[in-house]
Amino acid sequence: MALLAMKQSALLIKALKPEFSLFDSVADFKKIKTASGIAIWSPEIAELDHAGIPSSWNVTSDSLSAWLANSLSADELIVVKSVKIETDFDLLKLAQLQVVDASFIKYTQQTAVKVNIVHAENFIA
Repeated sequence: MALLAMKQSALLIKALKPEFSLFDSVADFKKIKTASGIAIWSPEIAELDHAGIPSSWNVTSDSLSAWLANSLSADELIVVKSVKIETDFDLLKLAQLQVVDASFIKYTQQTAVKVNIVHAENFIA
């Protein structure tokens, strides 16, 4: 159900911002060209299943974003949260405080991507 909600949100954003590109798989992302430079991910359930990502509340958009960043060989992953984040954040502490999901550490340890977790107000600024 949560993935379907993510798909609905992606479609809504695409409707509001038609210049953004929409993709549902890593292979599709690598093919798209977007004038705005902004792409919206609408995760394909079959791809997540094939990658062995469990269907569990321990895996939310936090872990999915880390998996995607790793799959795309991104330079940086920016996770925007609605709670204040200390600049010297510790991922384990953030997981214990449930700021990020329980599997986030596992997915960030599997990648060399720089992880940056920021408060929404700081991201907008």
